[in-house]
Amino acid sequence: KVLLIYPNYPIPLDVKGFSVPLGILHLGTFLRSKGYEPKLIDTTIEQDYYELIQKNLSDALCVGISANTSQMPHALDIAARIKKYNKDMPIILGGVHVTLFPNQTLKHDLFDYVVMREGELPLLNLLNVIYEGAYNRLQEINGIGYKETSGDIRITTPDERFDFSNLPPIDYSLLNPIVLETYKVTDRLYFPLQTARGC
Repeated sequence: KVLLIYPNYPIPLDVKGFSVPLGILHLGTFLRSKGYEPKLIDTTIEQDYYELIQKNLSDALCVGISANTSQMPHALDIAARIKKYNKDMPIILGGVHVTLFPNQTLKHDLFDYVVMREGELPLLNLLNVIYEGAYNRLQEINGIGYKETSGDIRITTPDERFDFSNLPPIDYSLLNPIVLETYKVTDRLYFPLQTARGC
């Protein structure tokens, strides 16, 4: 099992007009297609998220958090709680913030790994290494950052291209039904269509 968490923002948001957390939804869908069991938690909607996190840690391989810069305070708080629950639980941070600031992010003791740019393949390869305990292969994974046993930070070169045509269709069943219901606009539930990535 892999926990994928979407942190909250520092100010209250009206989610009407916002979208479901596409980042962790894409990652969860991809990981499920590769044999992993993703558990998605959207903290902007699910009020009992700390209880959900603690409940799912016992049989989790690791925790992934996806955050932009404005979500980093809550991402840090979530990571601190996780380390309090289980100090040995690997925590991976991905998203826009770490893509821009991988070294700065890894200086936090709370984060064990970062995944930069498009996360599907780097995250899958990183999970395989963690699962197999083959940490000598970390340097072979493109697009990640980690700490050597010496404490030195190592950042690998990201892949330049990613073939999106090989991605499976989004599996919305990975989201809590409460999350889907909350993102309704008036009486209709809409689903975002992603045609490209980047700004």
